[in-house]
Amino acid sequence: IECIGNNGPINNIGIATRMNLSKANITKITRKLTKDELIRRFQLADNKKEVYFKLTAKGKQVFELHEKLHSKRKRQFYDLIDDFSDDKQKIILEFLETMINKLRQE
Repeated sequence: IECIGNNGPINNIGIATRMNLSKANITKITRKLTKDELIRRFQLADNKKEVYFKLTAKGKQVFELHEKLHSKRKRQFYDLIDDFSDDKQKIILEFLETMINKLRQE
């Protein structure tokens, strides 16, 4: 929902690329979201080969709620970080960068 909300209309390949998932996984997920009436499938008038997705009204409500929750968590995270001195923030940043680099190597 987040990927379609931020990038829609978008096709399976676009979603798979942005989310780093297989097209098969995206197909499975989009079927469920379509069944739940959170997204809608459609084709462009000049391209009947590709299927695109966009949020329904119900999907937009879920997307907006999701964005609000992310925003709230982000504010809470920054408030927490602000409680640390600049030196401690540098250590935290170094730790997070190291963790990200290790995860990218896997």
